Parts: sequence; structure tokens; C-alpha cells
Amino acid sequence: MHEPESTILMSGRPVLSQFDFEGQVAIITGGGRNLGRGYCIELARRGVAVVVNDIDGDAACAVVEEIKREGGKAVASLDTVATVEGGKAIVAMAVEEFGTVDILVNNAGNLRAGDFADMSLDDFEAVLAVHLSGAFCVTQPAWAIMRERGHGRIVMTGSAGGVYPEQGYSEYATAKAGIVGLTRALAAEGKEHGIYVNAILPQAGGSSMTLTAEPIPGLKEAKFSGPDSSLAPYKSVEAVSPLVVYLCSSACSHTGLTLSAGAGWFGRVFVGLTNGWTTPELGVPAAAEEVARHFDEIVDTEQYEVPEGASDELRHIAMRLGLAIG
Repeated sequence: MHEPESTILMSGRPVLSQFDFEGQVAIITGGGRNLGRGYCIELARRGVAVVVNDIDGDAACAVVEEIKREGGKAVASLDTVATVEGGKAIVAMAVEEFGTVDILVNNAGNLRAGDFADMSLDDFEAVLAVHLSGAFCVTQPAWAIMRERGHGRIVMTGSAGGVYPEQGYSEYATAKAGIVGLTRALAAEGKEHGIYVNAILPQAGGSSMTLTAEPIPGLKEAKFSGPDSSLAPYKSVEAVSPLVVYLCSSACSHTGLTLSAGAGWFGRVFVGLTNGWTTPELGVPAAAEEVARHFDEIVDTEQYEVPEGASDELRHIAMRLGLAIG
């Protein structure tokens, strides 16, 4: 069912939009700068009342004032996402100011770059606390409201560094990989309650988080720096925001997806399951030497499927073994 069409201004030109968010309420964590700021402003332009959450109070308040100057509704939240109390306070502000929560974009992040051998547990846990625990702490109280109302849209922020990381940033990679797993689990649990959860891997560049991080030698290698430099002029918040707007809308009926966006490109990132190799005789375990001989076949990606859940993997294995599926 499509939203009614409305007219908004985009790049100074009136454009018909099927996304009418009038009356909806959104929480954007890390909303004071860069991507978060862009999401706040774009959703507010489309009629959403926005809770701009950021521990940088000046930045959050500046976004709120910008939205209000354009006739939108917004309020600043300065609570941390990294504690249960902070998460509850953020959601409580949305309810107190605007009555409910329809949309949540978990965007807040931090970074402690460095080689794994030199990383402290404090730095490792500090990153997980904001990215992964932060997503939990804000989502859980918002989830209760969405479940009761039978409607909700949640966008998690992952990263390419979490699904195919390069050298360094192991704490960041761990947190962002966890975000993908959390997204899939919540999507499976939330669909029957009208809650749709998807993850984005944004390529926006120039965020304060990455600019203040210590450089990793591997990121200077030609395989990374070459394409990154080519894309840099086209990386922008505006190139990512359209995907977020769609995922936040009632028009989006997809859930559990991980999607990449940046520089004018959009695509899906997924975990696939190869056809693999089956032992010659069912019930007779393979020897390690056999696994070694067939390893190229095991990892060959020419034929694969994309499981929707763990049960799909069981079905896939049973079918490859020629077993009847009840």
C-alpha cells in the first residue's frame, strides 16, 4: 500500500513524493553531525518530528534550530546511547515531546583505531558500548512502543569494515559485524509485529569519527587508497539519505537486509551458502585429507544461495545430501 503523494522541495525543485511522514516521530542517534544530521534534516523536511540525539550538545541544538527555522519539529537529546538509562531517556523524550516513536535510526558511533596487538580491552569495549550496546539500549525501549502499536521502522548502521574489514579497526569490525547479526535477529522477531529492521553500510566519508582516528598503515595501500580517492568527490550525506528515507517509510516492506550506499551507488550485501561438497557415503565422516582435496569445491562461489535464516541452511544441507525434508 503506497503512501499518499505529497510535494516537497528537492534541490530547489518541487518533486512529487509517495513518502508522506506527516505525524510520525523519529529518533536519530548521533544526529548532530554528518550522516546523522542529514537524516534529521531530510526526515524533518518530510514532516517527521525528530529527536536529534548527540552527546555533542552544541551540534544537536544547531540541527534542531536549523529544522525549526524551516518550520519543522525537533528537540535535542544529549543522553548517551551506551547505557540502559541513557537509552530509556532518549525514548522517553520522544514520547514526552511528540507522543510516540515510529522510526529509529541507530547512527551513533565512535572509533579507537590501532593494531590488534596493541589494543587495550578498554578501547575494545568502548567501541562496542556505543555501536552495539548502544543499538540495544535505544532499540529495546523503542521496540516496546512499536510492538504495542504494531508498526515501526528501524535502521541500523553497519559498515563495510564489519563485513569485509581491512587491516586494523578490529574493535570497530567486531561491533559492526554484531550490528548485522542484531539486525537479522530483530527482523525475524519483529515482522509479525509490523516492525521492519534493516542495516545500512554507508560510504559518506569525512566523518568526525574517522577524521580523528589514528591512521592504519593498511588503509594507505594502493588497493584501498586508489578507489577511495576516486570515489571521494562523490561521497556525500545526500548520496546515502535517500536509502534511509525509503527504509524508514511505510512503503518499505523489506526487512532483515543489509544494504550499501554511497557516491550514487546502492547494493545489497549478503551472506551466501555455496553448494559445497558432500561425502561419498552418507553417514561416513570425511577424513581431513578428503576435505583438503575438495577444498576448492567447498569454497567455490559459482553456485550459491542466500539463506533467510538458520533453518534454510539446514534445508540446504539436507537437500545436498539427498535427504527427504519433512
